Amino acid sequence: MKPRFQAEQGAGPWWIVSFLLHAAAFAALVFFFSKDALAPRSAERSSALSAASPEKIRQVAGDIRERETESLRTSVNELLRRKEEMDSIQKDAFERLDEFQKMNPGEAEKRLAEAQARALKAEEESARKLAENNPAAAREKQELAGLAQKDALRELEQLPKPENAEALAAQKEAVKLQQVANAARDVALQVSMEAERNAARLAEIEKQISEALEAEKTARAASEAVTAQEATLRDKEIPAAEKSAAEAAQAIVSAPDEAAKSAAKNRDIESGQKVAWLRKTLEERQRSISRAGQDLTAAGERVRQLNADSQAVRSAAGKSDAKILKAAMEKSASAQAAALDSQQLAAGKASSIRTATAAPHPAPAKSEIDSAGAIPEIYETARRAEAALTATYQDTRAAELAALQHLPIREARALTQTTRPVRPDLDKDALAGPVNDSAGLQKQEAQILVARKEIGGMLALANDIISQSRPASGDGGTKVSSSSLKERSSHEQEMESAALANEGTRARDLTSLMSKSGNSPGGNPGAAGPQAHPSPVPRAATAMPPRLPDREFKAVPGRRLTSGPAQVEKGRNADWMFLDSWYLIGPWPNENRRNLNTKFPPESIINLDATYLTESGKKLSWQFFQSGSEQIVPPRLGEYQIGYAYTELWAEAECDRWISIGSDDQSKIWVNGELVWKSSDILKGWNPREGLRKIHLSKGNNRILLRLENGWRGCGFSIIVKVGE
Repeated sequence: MKPRFQAEQGAGPWWIVSFLLHAAAFAALVFFFSKDALAPRSAERSSALSAASPEKIRQVAGDIRERETESLRTSVNELLRRKEEMDSIQKDAFERLDEFQKMNPGEAEKRLAEAQARALKAEEESARKLAENNPAAAREKQELAGLAQKDALRELEQLPKPENAEALAAQKEAVKLQQVANAARDVALQVSMEAERNAARLAEIEKQISEALEAEKTARAASEAVTAQEATLRDKEIPAAEKSAAEAAQAIVSAPDEAAKSAAKNRDIESGQKVAWLRKTLEERQRSISRAGQDLTAAGERVRQLNADSQAVRSAAGKSDAKILKAAMEKSASAQAAALDSQQLAAGKASSIRTATAAPHPAPAKSEIDSAGAIPEIYETARRAEAALTATYQDTRAAELAALQHLPIREARALTQTTRPVRPDLDKDALAGPVNDSAGLQKQEAQILVARKEIGGMLALANDIISQSRPASGDGGTKVSSSSLKERSSHEQEMESAALANEGTRARDLTSLMSKSGNSPGGNPGAAGPQAHPSPVPRAATAMPPRLPDREFKAVPGRRLTSGPAQVEKGRNADWMFLDSWYLIGPWPNENRRNLNTKFPPESIINLDATYLTESGKKLSWQFFQSGSEQIVPPRLGEYQIGYAYTELWAEAECDRWISIGSDDQSKIWVNGELVWKSSDILKGWNPREGLRKIHLSKGNNRILLRLENGWRGCGFSIIVKVGE
């Protein structure tokens, strides 16, 4: 069983009914074996089962099946009622979307005009940069132009074809020509970069030639010096020493007495030793001359080789590169000009489009489900009901997203994912076949336990989904006016703007914005969290951010904010606390960052017991993770993948606190459903001081959801809380 941050809440009164029905179902087994049929096995019960006759076991198995079937049917009927309620919520959501769009009739045209304006501006800037004959500078502008054109094309594709046919054709031509321009620019850029590399290589070779010439000069000087030393030894010093030795030998012969002879012998010995030493030195000098000659030859060869390399590079970077570069730049500029013309034509055609923007209403998911039948059929009914309910929930979330972010419904659907949990298959033979012995009874019991657990999980998930989907009107009702939807849209845009990372304003106080929100469940990523009300906590007009530690935070680990004194490990800073315990799930794919804005299941609802399937069929489930350091490093998140982390921060009383945030790479953070942080989209390393946000915390548990994108290499994140005011 997974560790929990807090006690699990019940899923509703149906558990009481289920318990009573189960108790009745087990009465027969209590009579026969004094044990609950589905209780854990004991030696006594196993013995009793082994002694029971096949007829008795069949009777018990039949009683269990009958009573469990009725209990499960009751639960599934409740699940079907939840599905019908979800269908009604979906219908209301699309009616609200229609009403909202009617209040903003020019929204589609406005988005189209803005997209066209962005595309035109980007095209003009691209053409200007190309005119400067600078492919590197034009690259960024042309890439932006291509993205802006695709945005404009997407907006046009949302509109009815008869009204936008001419504009759509012109826009597609603009996109095609921009691709041609970009491809030609890439050729020019490649040639230009190759020319730069050749220039750098030539500069390096010239440097090496200079060093080689200096080495050759040094080698020649050394060779000349050792040659001169050898000549001096050979022609002067050795002959002089040999002459001195000969004179000493003669002196021995002509010595007048023993004393003179002894002195002459000593001189003779010394002279002989000097001659030997000089001859040995001569040999060393001759070897040095050989080595110096080799060094001089190698230095000369190095100079010749470098000169040859220089000539080869110069030949490779000849006039042909200049011609290719010129031709590629001319082709890119020509295609860019044609793309600009097509974009202007598309913008002109698009400006005359006037069309309704109401989103098509989806039909309720048809599952043709019926809770009649035996346990396997009832279980399959439940699985189909859950599939239909989650599909309806996804559509409801898409309608809400379309209204809040002014998106076409098709794009909103593409950005919303609410994959249903994976449910195991049942062993139909164990449930439907004859039971004649204790082994068969055990198999039946095990499958009934699986069905009971999974259907209970389905109903709990359905209750959570209904709770998240049912909008709060603010007056106790469930209807939301389009004006309220517009206010909420405005609030979410304010929060997103304030949450966005900004190098110029690293610290921001979000407490006033958070207190404005009614924090309705339907708008919260992950889960509703505590309701936010106008807070009694006093707030200054401008909150000064706390002073951060000069070097390391050395924060204490934890998840609880209390007023009492805390025991702090030596060397830790009690003023700061890093959130150390999390549930992690992932990865979801993000090749080429294609899912950077896709909302995966954790942004819709948090179900820590759920298992999800990715596009590739990989199963994902929440895993508990506790870190001993400030940086949390998800162990399963690879390059270009997305994961989520969930935790709860407990506050003794309602309060406002600063948090210091860091992530590698892109991240988003929601506190009680409010977006409080969104880092820039650039790939970057982890910096625990990346951003500061002052947030409002409710009394008790505050739910925190973090989304993390890993670009390349490693990844990680941290949330470090200022403990005091």
